[in-house]
Amino acid sequence: MITKHFYRLDEVKAALMYAIKKGRVLEAAFWCEELTCSGYWIEAWATLLQSWLWFCLATNPAWIQNRIFFTEEDEINNEEGKDILHQACYNLCIAKKDNSLWAVLATVGSEMPDRVCGKRPDGLNYESELDAYLCAAICQGKAACAWWAVKALDYKTGRIPDIFLESLMESVGFVGSAWDQVSRCATVLVACTPDNEYDGSMSPVLMEQVRAWRAIRLNRKARVYAIPDECLYGLTERGRMERNRGTMEELYKIHDILYTGPEDVEEFYASVFPDDIPDEWSLADQRKSHGPGSLRKGETITLKKFGLIWMTDPCMYVWGFHESPCHEATGLEDVGLVHMAKEDLVMDGLLKSVHKQLVID
Repeated sequence: MITKHFYRLDEVKAALMYAIKKGRVLEAAFWCEELTCSGYWIEAWATLLQSWLWFCLATNPAWIQNRIFFTEEDEINNEEGKDILHQACYNLCIAKKDNSLWAVLATVGSEMPDRVCGKRPDGLNYESELDAYLCAAICQGKAACAWWAVKALDYKTGRIPDIFLESLMESVGFVGSAWDQVSRCATVLVACTPDNEYDGSMSPVLMEQVRAWRAIRLNRKARVYAIPDECLYGLTERGRMERNRGTMEELYKIHDILYTGPEDVEEFYASVFPDDIPDEWSLADQRKSHGPGSLRKGETITLKKFGLIWMTDPCMYVWGFHESPCHEATGLEDVGLVHMAKEDLVMDGLLKSVHKQLVID
């Protein structure tokens, strides 16, 4: 699919997520505007939601609250709705970045991550030692331990507050076993994370720039930014192509792709290409949206390389984590399938604290 200014939809979504990861406020606003002006409202919110999951969940857990995900067709051209989306995007850009969700999913398997101390909520009746361990982990903010316990309980626990994340993810198309694991783990992490306050007031200058882009819509000079090559890997069609292939041919045939008739051809050209047709653009202009594939010959897409590109920030809940296991993958969410195998768990001594001893020679 193609956006209003002839970017590929999958690449715009990847570019938006990458701009949020890097904290590039202006670029993120540009890609947000490109999605909304092209009518891809749900795709815009879906990209923001995914950015929150991977980059800001542990540092800005309150972002998920009171988010308005417009799904009605008549909301697409609602200016107030677009401003809300830009505000939500801006809040993600300025938030401190953390990759704890990815790290917890990638590292927590059948072995207990850590012991917990005796501190846990008073006045609760615990169904088992594992249940008490879970409550202690949540109380102490040990998210990796809490996730391990939830999996050991086969997700049958009422200790985790429901933030309706699973239904929200389904509403924007995040479905399947991998996304189920992501939503469950994310909910556990939110339960363990204290809210952080951000001054989310968006600069009026930024909104003025957004409105300036709207004023030049459909002109070639509205193609302000180029798609960053580094965001393509695995997440886009071009990011799954070898380098001897590419998408430039699509740009040369864009009129054939977009024209469906019965509109007069000359009127179609005047409305869609008010400046000039892509064939007449400079190579630099063409390369802003189209180009060669990302993969070496025979290269396989892996979670390890996804991690090296996208998960380079600190992890509040997994210290010293740098990269994920080297499994084949088709998307970031596949990290949710890394530790799905169930094994017999040893529950003895879950609540026995580890005490350090000073040894004097």
